[in-house]
Amino acid sequence: MLTTRYPGLRRLFLRCKKVQRAGNSQDMISALWVRVGCPGDREWLFFWRFAASCISDERKVGAMLEDTPPPQLGCVYIGELSIIERLLVESQCK
Repeated sequence: MLTTRYPGLRRLFLRCKKVQRAGNSQDMISALWVRVGCPGDREWLFFWRFAASCISDERKVGAMLEDTPPPQLGCVYIGELSIIERLLVESQCK
């Protein structure tokens, strides 16, 4: 929840030595949170995968948001795509 609300936290998490050793793919990050002997319920599994997806950001959406200053998030520019338009393009391409 925090990495989606505050995109800069994602970069801090990825600098963690444990994550750097494991790699920053969704599968590698998920492996860091495996509960030994406790498979977890459906809700926990959903949030486990969702959190790993948000942090790994293999689609680069988080990086786009992190590189955009908050005052520019809602701006529309003539001649170039706004962050909202770039996010829409990215979601359509995948």
